[in-house]
Amino acid sequence: MIYSVGAFKRTKNRGKSLCATRPLTGGYDQSLNLTHGQTEFNSFRAGAEVNHEHGFGPNDTQKILNFLHSSPIYGPIFNVPVFDPNRFPAGVRNDEQ
Repeated sequence: MIYSVGAFKRTKNRGKSLCATRPLTGGYDQSLNLTHGQTEFNSFRAGAEVNHEHGFGPNDTQKILNFLHSSPIYGPIFNVPVFDPNRFPAGVRNDEQ
């Protein structure tokens, strides 16, 4: 169950970033580009509401962060943006054209 909740949260988070696209300028608002750490933190926190499979609850913020930073999978990409800014360039705001 934790993985389906996590997948939902990741999809929901990425949707927020995709909604920041600016079709008229060919770019998007890079300030809304979530990092892998943010999406995984939200996923594990949501999963902890369902069960404590990884040894922490939804309000154990520091335990979740420690788990992610010490993970060989999540630690190295914690601060990496989900959408590579080189592939998804920023555009000027629509009202600046």
